[in-house]
Amino acid sequence: SDLTEDRDTYVAEQMAKGFSIIVPKDNELFIDLDTESAYAHFEVMWISFHNRFPDAEMEVRPSSGGFPKRHVYVTLPFAVNETERILWQAILGSDPYREMMSTIRVMTGSLPATIFKEKR
Repeated sequence: SDLTEDRDTYVAEQMAKGFSIIVPKDNELFIDLDTESAYAHFEVMWISFHNRFPDAEMEVRPSSGGFPKRHVYVTLPFAVNETERILWQAILGSDPYREMMSTIRVMTGSLPATIFKEKR
């Protein structure tokens, strides 16, 4: 599909620019937060999520674009499939456009649906 080819081209271009492409493990969520308000929303949602899943852990890092953009890496005490990952990411406040595109990737078989790029 065009989406798969576009994805492969994007990954190759980003790696050529010196970025690392990170793919989530079966028990990881990648939350993409682009604004301070998105981060504030995530913090509120995280409290409820963490109360239900106290063994979950999270790490916040600046995204490749720098603060206020952030990447949050969540390690879950359970595994998720691609669709569940996208659902949890969206619930926790990840960028809606990113999660829509990831859903389309799942529907078209362009996997992995979720990736992060980071400066090497």
